[in-house]
Amino acid sequence: MVTWMADCGGDCLTFSTTGAGAVWFKIDQAGLLSGDLPTGLWGSGKMVADNSTWTSVIPASLKAGNYLLRHETIAMHTANAPQWYPECAQLVVTGSGTGVPGSAFLAAIPGVYVMSDPDVDLDPGVTNYTVPGPAVWTG
Repeated sequence: MVTWMADCGGDCLTFSTTGAGAVWFKIDQAGLLSGDLPTGLWGSGKMVADNSTWTSVIPASLKAGNYLLRHETIAMHTANAPQWYPECAQLVVTGSGTGVPGSAFLAAIPGVYVMSDPDVDLDPGVTNYTVPGPAVWTG
């Protein structure tokens, strides 16, 4: 499970991430929570157990503005064959926050996931897992 955001820099209706480079930042993620690849508890399994719901919290310090939100379920139940299920929304962040993520927290989509990465092309015996991409920005 990964929740990304991108600042539209104005109206999201005319904003395009195509060719924009690294503009996405993570606000939430959950990978392998316990156990191993075939039988362990994954973030996606927790979401299903929680009535197919997932809650991500937008950092309170985030600057106000128009954003795209991209929530992904990355299904890793089959080794070497991950499946992505993205959902996107436009939202308006209000408040007095002024925070913006630094370049170390930004990624390009497409581009952040590379099939040859060990955390994308999983070995079936894996017992620890790092969600691909930069660290979560918490504000």
